[in-house]
Amino acid sequence: MRKCTKVRTLALLAMNVCIAAPLLAHAQPTSEVEISCDAGDSLQAALAALVPGGRIVIRSGTCTGNLSLSRDVRIQGAGYDLVTIKAADASLPVVTVPRGVTATISGVTISGGRVGLWNAGRVSLSFSRVSENTSGGIEIRDRGYLEGDKIKVVRNTGPGITILGAEAMLRGSVIAQNVTGGEGGGGMLIVGGRAELIGTQIEDNEAIRDGGGLLATGKGLLVLDRVRLFRNKARTGHGGAIAVNASTAEISGSSLFENLADSGNGGGIAVLSEGEVRLTNTTVASNVASFHTATPGGWGGGLYVDKSSKALVVHATIVLNSARVAGGIASNNMVTMHSSLMSGNFSASDDGECGGTGRIESKGWNLLTRLGECRFILRPGDLSGASARLGTPGPYGGAWDTVPLRDGSLAIDRIPLQACAGGIDQRLKPRPANGGCDVGAFERQTDDVMP
Repeated sequence: MRKCTKVRTLALLAMNVCIAAPLLAHAQPTSEVEISCDAGDSLQAALAALVPGGRIVIRSGTCTGNLSLSRDVRIQGAGYDLVTIKAADASLPVVTVPRGVTATISGVTISGGRVGLWNAGRVSLSFSRVSENTSGGIEIRDRGYLEGDKIKVVRNTGPGITILGAEAMLRGSVIAQNVTGGEGGGGMLIVGGRAELIGTQIEDNEAIRDGGGLLATGKGLLVLDRVRLFRNKARTGHGGAIAVNASTAEISGSSLFENLADSGNGGGIAVLSEGEVRLTNTTVASNVASFHTATPGGWGGGLYVDKSSKALVVHATIVLNSARVAGGIASNNMVTMHSSLMSGNFSASDDGECGGTGRIESKGWNLLTRLGECRFILRPGDLSGASARLGTPGPYGGAWDTVPLRDGSLAIDRIPLQACAGGIDQRLKPRPANGGCDVGAFERQTDDVMP
């Protein structure tokens, strides 16, 4: 009896094997697949087995291939240091998301392609790195949309992110060490699109032409909130940190330090060809526009505005910048200033804090240490020729660096309450903090400790 049972069991096992093999060969669509690329699993095969809107979990390894996502999908990696999606053909994008497709991607590195991510659909990208691609990190076009949360776009040849008639929103991200030899925009290039960046760092990017960090052109819109632009470089063009060409930029609560326009104008920001910039609660410090006498550049260490453009500057601190001409602001058309501070800016021509063929229209309550050759008409509340008594640059409880006001600064509490709009300073500290509002991006608090 036992012998018969054993045979029957073996027969059943054999039947199970024969039945299972066809099921593996013709797997039914599934809503979730888990793979490990270092164990030989195929991401392409997993995508093919997935129902629309399904999820792929990648535990580890380098998944090689050029992925074109034909249906909605969620790809969840174990972390960008553990999972890499690498192009098999370096002349193609690593990941392509066409129009009509929605993709959610997290916890991966995307590298080795013409671009890392090509997107005309809708993509949510988080906790991921896009690096070492040959013609840019991410390209969004044709009304596509990217939402990036805590992503790193680093070490790409070409703009870190290119936006062509499309939109992007980034939070808590890093765009760094990208180098472009094309139109410009080492960190980000916006052509007729819209980009909103919140709490993001743009550092050590380089462009041959305009916009070492960012270039908005073709009626683009750039919105920066609490963004750090640090040590970006435009080699031959304008705008070491930002160039705004026939476009609009709204910049608040941000920090622009040590950016360079090596041969052009606007070490920090250049506003060109009917562009417009609105600068609020922002520090622009230690930026440099060219000192090369053989070039026509070198105007406006902090801010340059050409003859067809304009800028509005409110509660800004523009200090310690340098240029061949007009160390702080070079205005060749119109700059409107209110409650802002300019001090310690240097130019080879020793022309004061600002200069240019245009003018600076004061709305009052500005402080300029040296008026120099500025076409600046003093209004009620303005103060010229006074020391700002600046402290050492640092974050002072905020996200990014600013320049504080030391004890005895005439910028402290200078603006009466009836002339102060109130709100917050660059560090998100309350304004006013004491009897009146301070001039510039920094509002001195009672508990601030100066070094």
